Amino acid sequence: MLIIEYNDKYLEDVKDLLVELEKYIISIDKDNLDQLHSEYREKMAVLDLEEVKNNSGKCYLAVENNRAIGLIMGCIFPYREYDYLDYKCPKRGEITELIISKNARSKGIGSMLIKKWKIILNQ
Repeated sequence: MLIIEYNDKYLEDVKDLLVELEKYIISIDKDNLDQLHSEYREKMAVLDLEEVKNNSGKCYLAVENNRAIGLIMGCIFPYREYDYLDYKCPKRGEITELIISKNARSKGIGSMLIKKWKIILNQ
């Protein structure tokens, strides 16, 4: 298993992973507010990846047998100019998506992806 930076050849796998995550979220939503819109699979991955690109973020994939089995996406949002007046402003990030396919869980993949994300914050 490898941890790699996002590559377009895995876009369909990313879409599958995001759908799997949304289905799980729906299953635990006691208020029944979450939904899996008919366009979710085709649009959500593209929107997430665009947000990552526009906010100095990264997407990493856990790849096994030439298939993405997990992912982490996050953004590094900038501080406002006046934040620097009274704060050292270390790099801060937000993980926006984290999913390990159900069949690949309990192997430490999530921890490996989070460690990779932390490296970005420390650069």
